[in-house]
Amino acid sequence: MQFLRPVVLLLAVSACESTEPPACSSVLAPDGVYPGYDYCSTADYPDFTNSERRWDGTYPELCAGVTGEDAFACGEQLFWQTFQFDREQRKQAFDAMRVLVTQEEEAGALDPRRLSRLNFRTGQLGVALFAENADTSPGPQVQRFLERAVELDPDHDVILEAWLYTVKINAAFVLGQDPNQYLDGLWALADRDRPAVAGTVMGVAAGMSVDSGWPAFAVELVDSVDLDDCGQWCDWELYRAPYATVGQYFSYAEVQARAGHRARTLEFLEMTRASPRYDTWPLRSAAEAAYADVDAFMGQFAARASDQRVNDLLLSGSSQACMVCHAPQR
Repeated sequence: MQFLRPVVLLLAVSACESTEPPACSSVLAPDGVYPGYDYCSTADYPDFTNSERRWDGTYPELCAGVTGEDAFACGEQLFWQTFQFDREQRKQAFDAMRVLVTQEEEAGALDPRRLSRLNFRTGQLGVALFAENADTSPGPQVQRFLERAVELDPDHDVILEAWLYTVKINAAFVLGQDPNQYLDGLWALADRDRPAVAGTVMGVAAGMSVDSGWPAFAVELVDSVDLDDCGQWCDWELYRAPYATVGQYFSYAEVQARAGHRARTLEFLEMTRASPRYDTWPLRSAAEAAYADVDAFMGQFAARASDQRVNDLLLSGSSQACMVCHAPQR
């Protein structure tokens, strides 16, 4: 099955900025700079301040024999290590995480929110295999992991459901089904969090043929984002997605270039270049080339017939799709 590479913006809530040690809480901690997903936890979670690795060696290779909360924490280390660093090891990690999911689903000891996140991470890694490794072996089980993640956590972040929609849209196009069946649900989800849905869905939508109507949807979605009131999405400084701001703006520029909107394309390219960490963004050369010749940047899309896709022309459709936002901080 061919997977049309989406913008992979695996994004999270803002970090707590207090310098005071957090009070013990049974609620999962924010996914930013944090000592653990549960402040009461003694499990070992990834150290996101380390720009060279996330795996600390505490847990056995591929989390073999690890159970309960440690299985969840080990899964987090394994996911982030292979997602951001050891990308050639993703298939092994995906298979190991499938085992963890099955094991913890059957044991029934892990709380639903952690079990939801474990399913989500497994699905995300499957998408990364499709998008960046050109490995289609995860197949339709990726969608099932994401569906289970949404099911397990009724109060889930919008981003979980947005990922699920992205996979469903991809599958519909590949299988010759009608992806428009998802439009009403997408807009309803976007009403809850426009930037989250735009950042996840817009890339795959913009890559479709003009005749499909989806590039126009991508533009409408991007144009509906209030850039002056983007809340937790403004100027992100998260270790897990250190280039989220610059990656988001460049992807907005791609959406506008795909639609032939020169002024908006230039506007977002300028915002890209003014973003925090732009100077160390590993994909900076793509933005520099686009800014140096906006007409050529737009022309590559215009050269395609209206019934042709352009996923291969989008940075979000390249073998660096996930790294647009998630490359390790330099």
